[in-house]
This record gives sequence, structure tokens and C-alpha cells, in this order.
Amino acid sequence: MCLLSAICTRAKNYWDCRVPDFKILSFRQKEPKENIKYFRDWNEIQTLLEYSAPHIRPIILTALYTGLRRGRILSLTWDQVDWDNNQIIYMGKDGQPHSVPMVKPLREELEKLPRDNMYVFTYGGHRILDIKSAWKSAFERSKLPYRNFHALRHTTATWLLRQTGNLKIVQTVLGHHNISVTTKYAHLVNNESQEALNSLFNR
Repeated sequence: MCLLSAICTRAKNYWDCRVPDFKILSFRQKEPKENIKYFRDWNEIQTLLEYSAPHIRPIILTALYTGLRRGRILSLTWDQVDWDNNQIIYMGKDGQPHSVPMVKPLREELEKLPRDNMYVFTYGGHRILDIKSAWKSAFERSKLPYRNFHALRHTTATWLLRQTGNLKIVQTVLGHHNISVTTKYAHLVNNESQEALNSLFNR
């Protein structure tokens, strides 16, 4: 899609071509259900943390506790942390302010971090811009099956849906504008319900 967008922009601005107006994201394919990868339980998370470099552990926990995307987390500034109301406030894709609750374990993690500059996550006094190498190394050392960082967001959604059975709550926490985006997690819980029933009645 990035390539298509670049070609259309160049055709319109430099090649003097007539390019119809369209939203590039309308060409995005729906994510297949089998691509929703997440961590099964806290044991896997603890193993990942154990083998992660110290500077990315709070980033991993922030992703798990909030469901925020990596880019949003790495750009988080201290003025977005509302200590009084225990929430993190950020601007959503719709240009409107959104908030996510700051649970007690997350608050404790953030309180331990140095205030080197305006950004929450720093290393050596400088903002952390990328964690791809450290993330990959954690999996290599831990021998866990590799998952990308976005799997933490899927994990938050899956665990929260298991706990509450409420898609609306998951939608609110993840900041989805349309609940149809959130429903992709429903089949995970439905599958678990079917397995539970099969285990109960298949004798």
C-alpha cells in the first residue's frame, strides 16, 4: 500500500496524470483470523521479560497493560501521564483525545523510570526510537516462538475479552473507532468455548 500510495502521489504531482481521489486504506485486506497471535499466559510474558534487556521491559509491560501500539508507546511523553486520575491520555487517529486506564502495576513501573527528558522511555538520557533488535534478541535467548511486538496488543485484547466477555470494553481500551474491528477477537473466545463444551460432553 505504501508503494501504491507513492506511485499515485507522484503520478498526480509530477507526471500530470489524472488520479481519482480515494482512501489508500480502503485497499487494505482484512487480517486473517489465523494471523492474530498472542501470548498464552503470564508464564510466557514472564519468560520474555526475564530474557529482555532492562530498558525494554517497561515498554513491554506498558504495551501489555494498555494495549497501545509500539509507536504510541515510544512517543509517550510525561505530560500525557495523568497521575491524578490514573490514566494515559493521547490523541487518536481521529484527532480526538483518548485515554486508557493506568492500572496499579503500570503506575509502579512508570514511577521507577528516570525523568531524563520529556519522553517516558529513554536510554542513556535519550529517547528510545526503536526496539526491534532488543525485541528479537529476547526471543532468541528465551527460545520462545517468535511473535512481533503487536502481539502484545492482541494479547491485551484477548485476555480482556476472556475476562469480561464484553467487546465494547475491549473496543474502548484499544481505541477502535468501529467495533467491527474489535470483533476479530471474538472467534478466539468462541473457539475456547467450543473446546470447553466438547471436553465437557464428549465422553
